Amino acid sequence: MADLTVMRDKPLTTVPTQPVSPTRRGFLRGIGGALVVAAVAPAFAGENKATANRISIADRAVGQRQSLGSFAVAAAAGASALELDFGRLGSRPAMQTRLNSAAGRQQFVDAAQTAGIAISSLAFSAFTEQSFADHPKAVDYADDLIYTAGQMGVRICVLPIGLNDELADATLRERAVERLKLIAPLAQRAGVVLAVDAAMHAVEMNQLLNDVGSPTVQACVSADPFGGIGRAFGILGADRIAQIRFQFDDSTDQSAALSALHNVCTAAGWQGWTVIDRPATSAGDVLGDAGLAVRRLAGAFTTNYA
Repeated sequence: MADLTVMRDKPLTTVPTQPVSPTRRGFLRGIGGALVVAAVAPAFAGENKATANRISIADRAVGQRQSLGSFAVAAAAGASALELDFGRLGSRPAMQTRLNSAAGRQQFVDAAQTAGIAISSLAFSAFTEQSFADHPKAVDYADDLIYTAGQMGVRICVLPIGLNDELADATLRERAVERLKLIAPLAQRAGVVLAVDAAMHAVEMNQLLNDVGSPTVQACVSADPFGGIGRAFGILGADRIAQIRFQFDDSTDQSAALSALHNVCTAAGWQGWTVIDRPATSAGDVLGDAGLAVRRLAGAFTTNYA
């Protein structure tokens, strides 16, 4: 996996310079992990001051997967942040990413600053097509994901798990839990939250988080058309929800989902990012569709739909 041998040479300019262990797998497992925390922590200082209507959009949702141009698109659409993809895998023997060097990571940090928006999260979307429980390099890739997020000052890593309902299999579920337990301390030392994105009911997600037993492993929940986000908050608790995902569809009435999103976030005082991960409604106007999605979602927090 030569093309994902991260150049652990120096932090980005947005992170105070501190020495970092040059070893590939040891940086988070030893003293290097503590140094990364010290370096990255200031970048998160304002995170808890966020308001519930912070809106981000995934780069994949605007056809700009891990592209420097995605920041300008997100800003033009009116989003406050962009969710950046971690890289491609598929059937490749190693990850394909532009974030495998300090210089490459700095380009994306600079693009975000130029566009005037934040990087809300780093998403390991390649694992929507892979088995987290079975892939032989899943833990190594998660290690790299955490390191990359820490070096870029990104607080949330989105980790999809449960390909094709594999978590319904007791053996695979146990393996996934053990892997999450293994990487949770790495994330905690790096000051990163792992947001688990899995197709499961809130009760099942709650049990998964209980089994992992780490405050740094939390959940992604969806603002679905049926208002189920209220049940998710009630079962999981606001402190275990790292991110909300919103799939915009202009062809259906989403007022119930928007109303529930407004009411639940307001009542819970939830202060995280809501990420639009499917804004397109037509094939010809990606920016227009993205802008419509952002406006519609923003309206949920300026208009009481209830």
